[in-house]
Amino acid sequence: MIIRITSRMSSQIKARMDYFTKHSLKANDKPLLMVVAHSAPHGPEDGARPYYEKFPDVKAPRDPNYNFTSLDKHWLIRNTPPLNNVTSQFTDTLHRKRLITLLSLDDAIENVILTLEKTGQLHNTYVFFSSGHGYHLGQFNLVKGKSQPYESDIRIPLYMRGPNIPKDEGSERRNCIKYRLRTNLFGHSRCQTEQNYGRDKFVGRGCQTY
Repeated sequence: MIIRITSRMSSQIKARMDYFTKHSLKANDKPLLMVVAHSAPHGPEDGARPYYEKFPDVKAPRDPNYNFTSLDKHWLIRNTPPLNNVTSQFTDTLHRKRLITLLSLDDAIENVILTLEKTGQLHNTYVFFSSGHGYHLGQFNLVKGKSQPYESDIRIPLYMRGPNIPKDEGSERRNCIKYRLRTNLFGHSRCQTEQNYGRDKFVGRGCQTY
């Protein structure tokens, strides 16, 4: 059985976990796949009300390429003017709002783990956490976005836990990795599927187990 839970609001996903609990208890020994797709920190970056006052002094990361004109990049980077006070402050505001939305995502992930404990399935479950893409906020003078071929946009995390996965091991490999991610995950869990899932591309910031 495959259960997909998706929502624009991470807080709503918590309520929908009851659906997973109901079906997981009925599944017995049958494999069960759940995909939880969070919108956060996608726009609109409106966090949950209890977290509105969090991170009052945070600023967007000032990487070496923040507000930097690089003449050896493609035309868009070469011709984008430097950030001014308004656009620079906007990157800080947006970064803070994005962080606030992630607090609800943290709550939802905690609920997933607690639900697995409640149903007695945590010891028998592989959990993978990753992202679809990175994001730039001020890098190479670009105010915001995700469509450029540079580190801020292409690097994503991959965390995993589960049976026979060593604890607290990680890799900071900087090279791009392309492989059939979903096919490999099915093989790792020894699930059988006749559906052709095609070729997935994954560009990683590294892998961490927990």
